[in-house]
Amino acid sequence: MQNFPAYCKKMIETELDDKVVSVKIAFLDVGQADTIVISSTDTHEAIIIDCVDANAVLAYLTREQIKYLRGVVVTHLHADHYSGVANLLDNYREVPDMQECEVLTFNEDYNQRNPKQITPDADGHASSYNQPLVGPKKLVPASLLNLFRWCKQHPEQCTNLKAGRSPFPIEGKLASGFKLLHPYFADYLDLRTKGLNNTSTVLRIAGSEASALLTGDLEPEGWRHLCIHYPNLHSDVLKFPHHGGAWYGHDIDDLLDKVDPSIVVISVGSEGFEKYNHPHPDVFTALAKRPHIRVLCTQATNQCQQHARVQDEIDAVVQKFKVGADKNGQQKILSSRKGCPCAGTVVIELEREAHVLQPTIAFHRDSIIKNHYKAHKCSW
Repeated sequence: MQNFPAYCKKMIETELDDKVVSVKIAFLDVGQADTIVISSTDTHEAIIIDCVDANAVLAYLTREQIKYLRGVVVTHLHADHYSGVANLLDNYREVPDMQECEVLTFNEDYNQRNPKQITPDADGHASSYNQPLVGPKKLVPASLLNLFRWCKQHPEQCTNLKAGRSPFPIEGKLASGFKLLHPYFADYLDLRTKGLNNTSTVLRIAGSEASALLTGDLEPEGWRHLCIHYPNLHSDVLKFPHHGGAWYGHDIDDLLDKVDPSIVVISVGSEGFEKYNHPHPDVFTALAKRPHIRVLCTQATNQCQQHARVQDEIDAVVQKFKVGADKNGQQKILSSRKGCPCAGTVVIELEREAHVLQPTIAFHRDSIIKNHYKAHKCSW
């Protein structure tokens, strides 16, 4: 480029700066939990939204040749969203040539001196304060203490995240497509009284033209606050909130009508339906009325197959995933060490449209659903 006139060089650099980078979103199959990796092969950057399985994230970052871990966002302090974060941050060197995480963000004012103030929601699901009594006292989960320990050791890299008060704190080309929508700082105290789920960080991710809405464990009350500030929430991809739980009836229709997605991803575990009624049957009823939506559940529940937790059935499905990975030579079909995968790890690319890179329709429909989940609730 040194042989170009100065004005030509500047034009080329400007065009490169203005180019929208490729955006890939991976919803890792981690069972009844959330772990999302957003990355760009153009810039070798990644941003993590929640993490319960550090090893799965590190393996994925290695495959994608990530060099810059721009940030980790903890949507809210429930263990099925944060329990693997400290392990990930401590072991970043396992990814060749990747730099240390630049920013760790929370959506709330965590209290390092008294984490016991973080109390469970009414549904009792995945509370960060779910340890048994030891004598008269409850223990704080080690994963939470480790997270606070990391923050204490890296105070300059930790920040709170509230919409409407400050810019998105994560830098880099990939982050330029991120927009923080929720929780709005003025609503936070009111939302907090309704449980941590309603304070979940909500992000909209934009690619060249397609977009995705990532909703954490948001419940209808938080959704209504979000809609007040952002009435236009159309996105091509919807990460269905709260693993498909805590949503019923017309609230689901309102969510799907406002977002109007072409792809819905439900990060859910095989144990979710039996323990927490996740996904709720009303979610599939609403989705059935919208056959244009491609539905991808990371794991199967008893909604679609009564024996989704029987080990022989699980082994048969897992073997199909292994064969599919070997056949494609990509080694990217990841599945959890526990539970029964359906779509498994879902990878979507945001370009002019949202493209599902993994799983392919043929693999998901013909190898998995037709052979194993004859009572499936999703459309193809």
